[in-house]
Amino acid sequence: MPRYYLVDDGIHMPRWCQLAAGPDGSFWIDFKARRIPYDDGQPLAHVEGEDMMTTVDGVPDEIAELERSYAFERLLDPWSDQGWIAPDGKFWGCSFYVHDDIAYALLRKHPAALEHQGWVRVHADSFRTDETFRRITKRQEATLLALGFPDAVPGSGGVRRFAEPDRNAPPPRYAVRRPAGMNRIQAAPPAVARPNDALTRLAERLCECPELATLFGLPFEAIPEVGPGTWDWMLRWDEVDLGGEEPAAWLLEAEGLHLRATSFNTVEVAPWPEPGIHVEASTAALLPARAARRSA
Repeated sequence: MPRYYLVDDGIHMPRWCQLAAGPDGSFWIDFKARRIPYDDGQPLAHVEGEDMMTTVDGVPDEIAELERSYAFERLLDPWSDQGWIAPDGKFWGCSFYVHDDIAYALLRKHPAALEHQGWVRVHADSFRTDETFRRITKRQEATLLALGFPDAVPGSGGVRRFAEPDRNAPPPRYAVRRPAGMNRIQAAPPAVARPNDALTRLAERLCECPELATLFGLPFEAIPEVGPGTWDWMLRWDEVDLGGEEPAAWLLEAEGLHLRATSFNTVEVAPWPEPGIHVEASTAALLPARAARRSA
């Protein structure tokens, strides 16, 4: 089952990532395909599940609280002119293009769910609500006026006048601030092994094969030890798995390699007595088609 890591690069909000490998080495990659070099990311916690989105939406309470503590520190900006306004008028300020991140990590809601529940999404020059809400609350109206909007009617237009508060002074009264004395929960960092050298070199050998070029152009996860079962190792994409019974180090010593599709989404790599990489016709047709669909 895939494993997802909450990875901190020391600068941005920690992201949920998978450990992947490519011709240039190992890296962390999140669901938006943003990459963090392996050595630049510190895993804080991990979960396992069928897919990233549904898995991280249901993380244990202690991990959710860990995310919220980082979000209070790295996402919440009480002095900002952008963010979310709750129905009670409380303003959750954030930086440009961080609305979705603060919704997921701090408010623990999907952005669309917040809007459907009556929250107002505020941008630098506009604000919006769910179309089902014809009116906003009196407290939201007061906060919008304090944020410089001349009219608290969605879509009314007008020139916004917002004077950013002195950041050396306390935040505005309408803004949510980080709880006093809040300390980050320290989760025990999971032990995450970089894909071993033999498997990395085997991947490099495989990606030189023309039939595999498109597939290896996509991010993938390298699994040096599969655990109980037939395969010893695995290279995993979202829709295709490559693996083999023999250890990667043994296959590196083989004269050639043979690739055979064993099901609709698994391809087995085995030693071959002749030089080169030999791909069965059915496998050659399978891999580019799936890779092309994934990259489209």
